[in-house]
Amino acid sequence: MALNEQFICENTAPRYLTLVYGVLNVESGEFCYASAAHPGPLLVRKDDLPLVLEAATGLPIGLFPTSYEEHTVPLHRGDRIYFYSDGITEAMNASEEQFGVQRLLARLRELRAVPLKESLNGLMKSVEEWQCHDCLRDDVSVVALEWAK
Repeated sequence: MALNEQFICENTAPRYLTLVYGVLNVESGEFCYASAAHPGPLLVRKDDLPLVLEAATGLPIGLFPTSYEEHTVPLHRGDRIYFYSDGITEAMNASEEQFGVQRLLARLRELRAVPLKESLNGLMKSVEEWQCHDCLRDDVSVVALEWAK
């Protein structure tokens, strides 16, 4: 909320941003997060299907004064969380079909058995192949963490 208020006050031109903000308790593995109009993080458990973490998204930062809902999820050894920009899910193939969240979840399920860094490389390769190796049309970013405790 403070970032939103600061961003509104300091900008004379209408600008905004989306984000997911999270804090990982490195002792307990508890991950607390909130979203400002950004896609919810993806949780890939060691022995379960990947899922989109609940993220009742608020407004983007910088538009209007608002508050953001915080969510908490416990992580277990081997769990992974992926943060991504909508440039991944909105990547279009030659038929103008989006890569989409379901395809993203399916690909992460396929990549679950490989090391984390390799899963990121494999995901990016899949998105590039989906677009027939065309230049990506939108910003594309993905960051992941794996809980090792």
